[in-house]
Amino acid sequence: MVNRRSYWPKSVPVAVWITIFLGIIVALNIFVVSWYGESEFWFASIKILGIVGLIILGIVLFFGGGPNRDRLGFRYWQKPGAFIPFAMSGTTGKSLAFWTGLIRSGYAFVMSPKMIALAAGETEAPRRNIPKASRRFVHRLAFFYILGTLVISVIVASNDDLLLHGVNSGKADAGASPFVIGIKRAGIQGLDHVVNAGQYSMLFSSASYLTIP
Repeated sequence: MVNRRSYWPKSVPVAVWITIFLGIIVALNIFVVSWYGESEFWFASIKILGIVGLIILGIVLFFGGGPNRDRLGFRYWQKPGAFIPFAMSGTTGKSLAFWTGLIRSGYAFVMSPKMIALAAGETEAPRRNIPKASRRFVHRLAFFYILGTLVISVIVASNDDLLLHGVNSGKADAGASPFVIGIKRAGIQGLDHVVNAGQYSMLFSSASYLTIP
């Protein structure tokens, strides 16, 4: 589990934050369904605004619009390169790296089709709306995941010290997030904390829908 709280000073024990999170999640799931639906609407809105904002930020940094005026372009595609070998050297290693990344990232969205099916029982006019939601899922996948991955490859090098430290140490906290690292490298003060705070709502949303039987 990604420990977003460890990105900030640990003056408050992690157990306190876990208790608060669990209390809110349980409350959203035991009270009237309208409260749950309203909360999911706002959580989803924050997620969409957050990822769209990060994509726009990546475009701005691509053209050198950051505080340090450093035009990134596709610099990191040249050095260290867009594809880094994995397990083996040469073209075979790059192919393995691509497929390994694709398979692992698949877990991030594999639950979404299931949620569409679960929502059919509570959806107005399911024969019309469920097929519409299924078709839009493919478009959202292409936009958010593929474009988001493209932005990450632009703003952070694959051999960045902070990124490798997070991977090698096994500490999956917010400090290892490529978006946070890219923001810090661009010299944007305070935005990394805003992104980290916004991701709390994503955790609420994910934890809430996973409690559905």
